[in-house]
Amino acid sequence: RPKLLFKKYLFTEMDERRMSNKHFLHLVYIQAVHDVQRGNYLTKVQDALKLAAIQYYVWYGPFDESKEQFSLPYMRELKVGEQLLPTPLVAMQAESDWELR
Repeated sequence: RPKLLFKKYLFTEMDERRMSNKHFLHLVYIQAVHDVQRGNYLTKVQDALKLAAIQYYVWYGPFDESKEQFSLPYMRELKVGEQLLPTPLVAMQAESDWELR
């Protein structure tokens, strides 16, 4: 998923007041997802798995066993784990270890 990402590096009190603005909140969310996936924020394995599941839900909606995007072969082919999990955590374990979780 190639993309261009502009990031905000300094958050001020005025930004806290903007959190009710859905567009501002969406930009903060995109930045937070990117930072977690790149390992900029240290996360526990269980937390990283929960965040990955939430992001997968954002992409594809509720689980539906009949849909291809919820099949293990589909997820393996697109390397979904590598796209969703923090890079340092992916490097620490084999793919088969992640499937058991």
